[in-house]
Amino acid sequence: MVNENINGIDILIPDDCDNAPRRLTLVNIYKAIASKDEEFIADHIMSDVVWDLIAKNKRVGISETITYFNELVDTKMIKIEINTVLTHGRYGAVNGCFIFKEKPSMAFCDMYTFSSAAKSGKVISVASYVIKKE
Repeated sequence: MVNENINGIDILIPDDCDNAPRRLTLVNIYKAIASKDEEFIADHIMSDVVWDLIAKNKRVGISETITYFNELVDTKMIKIEINTVLTHGRYGAVNGCFIFKEKPSMAFCDMYTFSSAAKSGKVISVASYVIKKE
């Protein structure tokens, strides 16, 4: 695992994520969440992206998605652990854990759909499965 610190948030990343452009893009989305890099996020997701927090709610569009990310960071996130990053064609998946200073951690699995299989394809939707860890 590679450990980076961005904006005071530790990010653990599997060693093998730098050998495929789409996998690197997915990892960089989580780095952008930690650093609140709205420009990077906007450049890599479609304007009408749907971020579906399964069994909770949907965030539609760049603004709502960025607001959700900022809410995560603002609740005293201290670590993002990325365990697995998979990609194939237009699809990708990331699973890991968000760890907070003052509330329970959240295990997640985000299932991505891109606009195309090309490395320039943008995220059009994400099904996000989140489980609170006690």
